[in-house]
Amino acid sequence: MSLLWAVPPVVMTLAGLISLRWLRRIAEASTQLQDELALLSELGDSVAEVRRAGAETRASLEGLRRA
Repeated sequence: MSLLWAVPPVVMTLAGLISLRWLRRIAEASTQLQDELALLSELGDSVAEVRRAGAETRASLEGLRRA
């Protein structure tokens, strides 16, 4: 049997290892993205609170101007 038969399994093994490494990087990046999106969601809640406070302030200023 020649070494020619050993080439395809070696190539497939290397391709598999490269793919696994690449998929691990994608998984880590998606986890980081999920964490960032959670922080962004929290920030969105804070922005909504600030908007509500601004609307209340504008409403009270309108009341003071009319008085």
